Amino acid sequence: MEQTFLNGQFRNDTGKGPANRLRSKGRVPGIIYGQGSENTPVEIDGKELNRLLRHYGESSLVGLDIDGGVKTVLIKEVQRDPVSRQVLHVDFQETRFDQRIKTVVPVVLVGRERIEKEGLVLQHQLRELEIECLPRDIPKNLQVDVTSMDVGHAMTVGDVEMGTEISILSDAGGVIASLTQIRTSAEGEDMAISEEADEDVPIGTDKEDE
Repeated sequence: MEQTFLNGQFRNDTGKGPANRLRSKGRVPGIIYGQGSENTPVEIDGKELNRLLRHYGESSLVGLDIDGGVKTVLIKEVQRDPVSRQVLHVDFQETRFDQRIKTVVPVVLVGRERIEKEGLVLQHQLRELEIECLPRDIPKNLQVDVTSMDVGHAMTVGDVEMGTEISILSDAGGVIASLTQIRTSAEGEDMAISEEADEDVPIGTDKEDE
């Protein structure tokens, strides 16, 4: 994974009040979870953080420059407002390049357009997988080729092949995608022969500001 850089500052005031005041100034409160050391509250420029998230994703490896000292960290969690999608809080995990870490990466289905052109319905169920690897081996996403799937069958986590440098920790039986066929009802409406369709539902959390 390519490492990018971000500027930040230590913050002394914690809690909801100070966090809300930071947000009103375009800053984002965050915390660095250390390795064998105390957790460190920080603040980040909101525009700079959003730019990084757009280009590198929410599991990025970052060189975080805090008052002249650079810490290598992994973005562990980004808390967003469920309506506006504004970043409310960000968690960083301090890392070492020689130590394997656990993280979550998004799943991208490859070949979806080709399948759907054939009148089939592809349901994307598991959207991300937990993995363990060295920081330099963290992929931006996991690409899963679905072009060889058969109708009525599912692709599971156990079907995903990775190199020895990456271990998948998610349950091997978890369903990543399933393929169904469209049939026409007596009224002439298209119907999918499948289980209940998977829907994207925005999930918001009320994580206490640290």
